[in-house]
Amino acid sequence: MNPPKFVGSHGEDWCVRPAQLGPPDHVNHGVLHWLIVPGPPMSCYLAVVPALPNPMDHSYYHMHPETWSIHVVLSGIGRHYIDDKGHDIGPGTVIYQGPGVRHSIHPNPGQTLTHLSIQYPAAGYEEKSWVICPEAGTVDHFGKVEAFLERFGVLDKFVEEAASKEIFTGPRWSEYIKKKRTPAP
Repeated sequence: MNPPKFVGSHGEDWCVRPAQLGPPDHVNHGVLHWLIVPGPPMSCYLAVVPALPNPMDHSYYHMHPETWSIHVVLSGIGRHYIDDKGHDIGPGTVIYQGPGVRHSIHPNPGQTLTHLSIQYPAAGYEEKSWVICPEAGTVDHFGKVEAFLERFGVLDKFVEEAASKEIFTGPRWSEYIKKKRTPAP
């Protein structure tokens, strides 16, 4: 028996189908499953950040200069930082962020954090829409560039390497970025 499809205002392929998450894309250590097709410029995805022994070792501040975000934590326990303020998060937590806010989100050690995210415009859709913020330091040493350097290495090299990588990778994301960059006939 085939499960029924959700039907949206733009046809049956616009909404997610039950039990059929989009192909996974990867962002840093996390996995994203896209829930809204066609995706950009708005995105809705299920983010799964796997358990790490010390998630703060891999977490740095970043921001989205023009992106509005809503995140709903579905499972796991973690921390969400906005500048120098940290907040405990867990199932049911709703996070709302405006553009240009330096933030970091990660699970607690040994926890897998799963959250639903809705963004407009989608982070990664426009160039420079996902910006690393070394000037913010680290979540345990906010505003201390030297703490960022100690943890992540030479600033220019880290930023250059991060900028040279596609932050959002995967078949679905690549398909929509390609469509966006291809001029209409």
